[in-house]
Amino acid sequence: MYQAGDSQPRQWRDELGAECRADTYYHHSIWWTLQEKRRENVYLLMGDRERFTAWRIIDLEVIASGEELITIKSIRSFGMLPRMIDGGITSKSISDALSTVEDDIHIASPESIVDRCRDAASAVLGQYLNMPTKDLGELVRFLEKEPKRIALSAARIIKDFHPRVKPNEKVKHDLRPLTEEDAALSVSCLGTVLVELGLAEW
Repeated sequence: MYQAGDSQPRQWRDELGAECRADTYYHHSIWWTLQEKRRENVYLLMGDRERFTAWRIIDLEVIASGEELITIKSIRSFGMLPRMIDGGITSKSISDALSTVEDDIHIASPESIVDRCRDAASAVLGQYLNMPTKDLGELVRFLEKEPKRIALSAARIIKDFHPRVKPNEKVKHDLRPLTEEDAALSVSCLGTVLVELGLAEW
């Protein structure tokens, strides 16, 4: 890992005395971030601001040379939401909810991603069933009367994951903690709901 110098470019002089200016980067240890501060779910975004891939740091060790060996795992499994069909989404609140999910996909905790998927699924189903004030649990019950079995199953998964976000519910029902895989599944289920309701396409 490297970090940029305070001022760029920096003035350098080679062994023969010739001067040059160059962007300069220095070795940067992330051991303190991961080990000393006990950080979990630390991600790397590799690329530029608009085009990047997302990775999670899963291990860090110091090797014989004193350098840090960092093991990373791709989180491409989070995927992205399907492409919206023009005219399918008519509410700004739904567009905002979906944008929030996309923003959280690569940087937020599994709990936050599941929470945002629940919000977005509620907004989407609220528009589809013309019941914008109902919560996801109520909307799922109304969706049972519609011929949208795949959308219903996907929405139920998001609904059933949501109690695991709440510490008291986890203790009360002895629920396991949410994982990245659960968050990835929630995103996929949200995408499936959108596609099955004719609002998006993969």
